[in-house]
Amino acid sequence: MQFLKLVFLHRIGLYNFHYSKESIIYFNNMRLFCIVLLLLTTNAFALNRMLIKGGMIVESSEPFEISVKDILIEGDKIIQISKDIKLKNVYKTLDAQGKYIIPGLIDSHVHLYHATGLKKPYTKDYSKLFESYFSQLPKSFLYYGYTTVIELNNNPETTKEFLKSKLHPNVYHCGHGAVLKDGFMSLEFSEKDFTKRFPYYLDTKNENSNSIHNPKNVISNLKKSGAVCIKLYYEEALWYPGKKPEFILPSVDFINKVAIEAKKYQMPILLHATTPNGHQIGLASNTDILVHGLWEWPNQSYMSQIPSQKIKDIVKDMAKSNKVLQPTIRTIKGTKTLFDNSLLTNENLRHVLPFEYIDYLNNVGKVQREKFIKIFGKKITPKPTAENILENLNSFEKRYKDLIFYYYNNGGKLILGTDSATGGFGWGHPPGLAGYLEMKDWKELGVSLKDILKAATISNAKAFGLDKIIGSIEVGKQADLLLLNRNPLKEIEAYNSIERVFLKGKDINRKELSADYKK
Repeated sequence: MQFLKLVFLHRIGLYNFHYSKESIIYFNNMRLFCIVLLLLTTNAFALNRMLIKGGMIVESSEPFEISVKDILIEGDKIIQISKDIKLKNVYKTLDAQGKYIIPGLIDSHVHLYHATGLKKPYTKDYSKLFESYFSQLPKSFLYYGYTTVIELNNNPETTKEFLKSKLHPNVYHCGHGAVLKDGFMSLEFSEKDFTKRFPYYLDTKNENSNSIHNPKNVISNLKKSGAVCIKLYYEEALWYPGKKPEFILPSVDFINKVAIEAKKYQMPILLHATTPNGHQIGLASNTDILVHGLWEWPNQSYMSQIPSQKIKDIVKDMAKSNKVLQPTIRTIKGTKTLFDNSLLTNENLRHVLPFEYIDYLNNVGKVQREKFIKIFGKKITPKPTAENILENLNSFEKRYKDLIFYYYNNGGKLILGTDSATGGFGWGHPPGLAGYLEMKDWKELGVSLKDILKAATISNAKAFGLDKIIGSIEVGKQADLLLLNRNPLKEIEAYNSIERVFLKGKDINRKELSADYKK
């Protein structure tokens, strides 16, 4: 610092140097020091920069153009997108010619605390299997390009452990969910366990008081817990075996009171709903996203393929509204895995589940089938054999897909979420792979490849208020990118041709994310 000051004074004539031998040596040494410092500073920037050259960038919104450009990343951000960037000061240059670049994918409906198909009663190795599943879990999402996941029922301890993984997707959440004290979710817990799991539950009897459980205080506390969204439930449990217990459901007025508070924090309202009543409540209230489609048709058998006029009208009204639907086809396919072995023989399963876990599902896990038949069989078919149930479940899946296409074909807006992994029967939610399978189901039912890409990226980001950070390839946004060998606007299989994953600017070889990877 003293050296720079002397040089400055000398330059403006306020200081005269005596050019002694010592002075010359001093200045030469200091000049060398400054050059080294400059080089070190330059290299520091270089070590923080990566250049992706000549990739075909696929836009995730209209007009869905493909342009050949370079992408310059500094740290975790995209800082330049243009043709033929010439820059020497980068630590890595990646040749992406002939390959496609899309934004990292978003699964906006996950549950990190469940392991698909794993049940304590069926194995003495539960803890060991859960540990192996959970250690692979973050990499499994990334293997299929899901650089962001949104947990709709956050368990703080589980999420904390998930984030300790060296490589993990970005995680956002809705807090533990805005559950009702006497609602359906409370049936699974003792009163003590319920308040421990859901400390900020909603109490409809004290909504106008100063209670910690009124809408204002609940939403405020969920926001403080890090929530970016609010999830409510309208679960009628029409499938409940035996005599259905009593529980309350939220009214339009109550949902709107919750929504008023949520809007103060720009938090979208999600409503879990699968019945005509649930969707009508969703349409009539200030909800933003309906979680699950209208797959429960009261008084119609699973084999019935034609929805009532009431259901068609609700779906059409939903399509014309400003609301968004998250279909979660994987949820209904989860149960089907008990009777259909195709998922367990899927060659891609080995990339997302450890070998010993797949072995468990192939053996001990199948005990669930007989239990399911005993509990729910007659809800599905009068003669509940495995063959009859599978036939009914296939019919159930087809009619639901047809209804989603009806919604989509009438202008309905979709976002992609998988419900990975629910704690119900079956193992249809392998992390990461479930997202790819959900996309394939959408393609099969008639959703365009453009809209599938949009639903898994920018539409998801916008729905949760994250579009300034993620969801598209733009300067200033987080460098979450996928390098594909095939064109996602031409074939759905492109999503299984990922070569590299860029997570906050970190370049990851996809092969290293596989559960089957051998170093």
